[in-house]
Amino acid sequence: MARTLANFPPPLFGDDAPTHLGPAPAGERSGPLPPWISESQGKPGKQIGRFILGPLRGRGGMGLVYQAYDPALRRIVALKLVAGRDPAHLPRFQQEARAQARVDHPNICKVYEVGHIEELPFIAMQYIEGDNLAVLGKDLSLPEKVRIITLAAEALDAAHHAGLIHRDIKPSNIMLERVDGGWRPYLTDFGLAKEEEGAALTLDGKVMGTPSYMAPEQAMGVTGRVDARADVYALGATFYFLLANRPPIQGGDAAQTLAALADGEVPSLRKLVPDLPLDLAVIVHKCLEKEPDRRYASARLLAEDLRRFHQGEPILARSPSLAYVMTKRVRKHWALSLAASVALLLGLGTVGWSLRLQWRARAQADLARQFGEQVKDLEFTLRMAHLLPRHDLSRDLARVRRAMDTIRVQMAAQKGLADAPGAYALGRGHLALGEYREARERLLQAWNLGARGPRVAEALGLTLGELYRRGLAEAAREPVGDARKAMEADLVRLYRDPALEFIRLAGDEPYLKGLLAYYEGRPADAAAFARSALAADPTSFEAFQLQGDAAQAEAETAFQHGDTTGAEAASERARRAYHQAMDIARSHPDVFLADVRRCLLNMRLASRHSTGVDDRALTEALGHLDDALACDPAASGIQLAISQAWSLWGEELRHKGQSPLVANGRALVAAKRAAEGDAGPGPLIAMASLLRANAEYVRYHGGDPTPWIQEGAAIFRRAAELEPGNTTALRGHILLCFVAADDARRKGRDPRPTVEEGLALGQRLVVLQPGLASNHDWMGGLAGAQAEYLLDHAQDPGPWFTRALESFDRALAINPKDVSLLNNIAYYNARKAEWDLQSRRDPGPALARALDLARRGIAENRNPALVYGTFAFACRVQAQWDLQRGRSPLASLHEGLRACRKAEALDRGFYDNPLQAGLLGLVEARWRTAQRQDPGPVLAQALLDLRRARDLNSRHGWETELSYAAGLLQEAEARPGRAAALKAEARAVLAGAAQLDPGLALLKRLRAQAQGA
Repeated sequence: MARTLANFPPPLFGDDAPTHLGPAPAGERSGPLPPWISESQGKPGKQIGRFILGPLRGRGGMGLVYQAYDPALRRIVALKLVAGRDPAHLPRFQQEARAQARVDHPNICKVYEVGHIEELPFIAMQYIEGDNLAVLGKDLSLPEKVRIITLAAEALDAAHHAGLIHRDIKPSNIMLERVDGGWRPYLTDFGLAKEEEGAALTLDGKVMGTPSYMAPEQAMGVTGRVDARADVYALGATFYFLLANRPPIQGGDAAQTLAALADGEVPSLRKLVPDLPLDLAVIVHKCLEKEPDRRYASARLLAEDLRRFHQGEPILARSPSLAYVMTKRVRKHWALSLAASVALLLGLGTVGWSLRLQWRARAQADLARQFGEQVKDLEFTLRMAHLLPRHDLSRDLARVRRAMDTIRVQMAAQKGLADAPGAYALGRGHLALGEYREARERLLQAWNLGARGPRVAEALGLTLGELYRRGLAEAAREPVGDARKAMEADLVRLYRDPALEFIRLAGDEPYLKGLLAYYEGRPADAAAFARSALAADPTSFEAFQLQGDAAQAEAETAFQHGDTTGAEAASERARRAYHQAMDIARSHPDVFLADVRRCLLNMRLASRHSTGVDDRALTEALGHLDDALACDPAASGIQLAISQAWSLWGEELRHKGQSPLVANGRALVAAKRAAEGDAGPGPLIAMASLLRANAEYVRYHGGDPTPWIQEGAAIFRRAAELEPGNTTALRGHILLCFVAADDARRKGRDPRPTVEEGLALGQRLVVLQPGLASNHDWMGGLAGAQAEYLLDHAQDPGPWFTRALESFDRALAINPKDVSLLNNIAYYNARKAEWDLQSRRDPGPALARALDLARRGIAENRNPALVYGTFAFACRVQAQWDLQRGRSPLASLHEGLRACRKAEALDRGFYDNPLQAGLLGLVEARWRTAQRQDPGPVLAQALLDLRRARDLNSRHGWETELSYAAGLLQEAEARPGRAAALKAEARAVLAGAAQLDPGLALLKRLRAQAQGA
């Protein structure tokens, strides 16, 4: 039967060995098992009393600790049993139970029950799934260590308020358990605890406790002086161990350690850990003062000082020297402090101008130091947050922004005196927040005001370098090749080259040298410098990220040169480096985003391996983006990265002949979310570009692109209003105008309003970027669309063809190898040749150019489906010209038909491929009829192709309707017995086409041909 503490047996003994509630440390041994528990009885699953034993979790000199199940209360417990029947053990066992049960605190291991099993005492305690601080401490980040000791100090204070002195605080008596992604500490093993008004457990000739963590008064056995401050010393010694990986006092054995404790000095933490913040070292050394009166008077004061350290407030541990107090107080209450200083100066009206200048110089120097300290605290706060397990950073980011608001108030109060150091402080703040454009503005302001030290240069180098990196990612989304190159050249001029200059001024640290090499395009050197930086600081996630960036640059270069194997190997090196960075900076969104870039490259690599689609890289990228969002849910940049991932996936699907609409829809949702948090044009341009891509795909595949065109145009206009000179927005809008004009033409509407709008935008773009071929290319396409409309309606397209081809020639002079440009010029030359043929002019020059450029386009295009269609059309015009001259058209027809079949194999959803095949078949059938050959098989195949084209484009294109009607009428000529039925079907088809555009010249000719039975 279980007993209460009041019924517990009288005290008999004590012990100083640690009790482990988690896995037992390797090599730790204890005495023989109690006679009533044999080795077989101790196996997991064996029932002892009402408890069902689990694994043995710990052994100490006093007892055994099992993980056990309590079926009565249906919970897992830590069951502590006395090891043996030594009567000396029982008092301490009782002491532990009584002391631990008296304190109810979330960071003290709870006692559930005390009782006996077969006359042997047990304690059922809270089971902690983890290990102790001695085991886990070396893997903790500095922010985690600070937080754990703070919580332990608060728990210790609760014990002190309950009248208990623990007397054996040490790393092995603080357990850690993972809770909500972080570590929760628990104080355990109150077996040496002393009631403040009661007697301590002692053994003759034996000091109770652990020497390396014992306060000097406890080591000397002066029990009357052992109070809460002894526990403060022990917790300080534990903290020292966490920071320096060794206890503050150590000797070869216990006796030597006790001697050193009495006579030796605690080594300076800052000598052992040079990068340790000064205030943190001061806190630890205050805990370790030999005289109790010089320590913190309570564990609560220790916890409060640790929280002050975390929040950037003055700590109490430092001696209150004038310089220190003034530095900290002025930082927090600068306006009031300066007002007092100004009042003093005004009172000294006889001070000369030179004295005022000296004061101003000193004041500015003081401000620079004070703002510098604020910056360090601000950055440290955010860095600590980044190193914690993955969590929402919103509160941490808000705290940094509040600190920056305070700096702005301080700057305003100085009326110019604080402009340079304040601008630098705000620039560093924006840099820490990832607000790089704002950081650039403030840091350049500081630089221009005279703040030109190495730290300012370093901050500017980091800021401009990141703007360059992000600008390259944005440029990669630009679909037009020469426009992308122009953007990259601007980025080099605006960001990369200045970044290199500032980094050179910043110093010669390995990490900075690595950045320099990376931006100069020397990834191997960058990786080597990153390794040097890691040798000096293995916890630098920035150096791991630089390693990953360098490998990623090598992967991109290999990919561009067609070296898939090299790209995959470099990508794997990048993955390892990025994941090491993630293991350290577990709450830093930028680290996750870095690996997203690698995943997107892997998506393109997978595309090269197979004609199918492989979504593994996309899945990995989206997982990292989820991690980044968990850290910063409000970040528009992360939403924009999500949009980019889905957009790239849509492109991959389209290249493989599948619909990108679902992927683009998800990309559009993310871009809209990005726009909610970013008032700039970037998210709007991403949204409108996706709408344009959808419109283009739907148009080519027979759907109605009108909704996408209208919404996309409205969003492009909004982006231009925000930033009138944004060339990406202008170019995207021009491309959309081309899609809209072509769609209008195919539906029988005059595209001239859209054409004129697009040409006006093009003129603005040519002024801004006169050297880009694509600007002239798309202006040529718009003029060509108007020429086609006039040609289809029996009006003179000549001036518009001239305008189109002149624009194309300007583009070709700038970039003679652009495949899209080659295709456009080939198509509009073929259409002009068609017009020349109808007008009884020589089509030869235009036709020869069309065929030549189409062949070049096919040879140079990775996925030449569209160029095959253009080539087939040119072949059909050539065949018609051959017929006109009385020559055989078969060579041209068959060459064109082969191109159609190749295009269909690449994209079976594009209606133009079977349309061109069917029209080629009609020309061949007419030639065979003229040659008195049977046109039947050729005509039947042509009609099959035309029906397929009509099915793909039945709702929105007169082109396929008229072509199919022409095929029916040609079959009616070849099969007089079915002429009436075929003409009736043709008339029905033509009636439908007339609903789309009644003014078409071809419609009128076919209607006249279809009259009669």
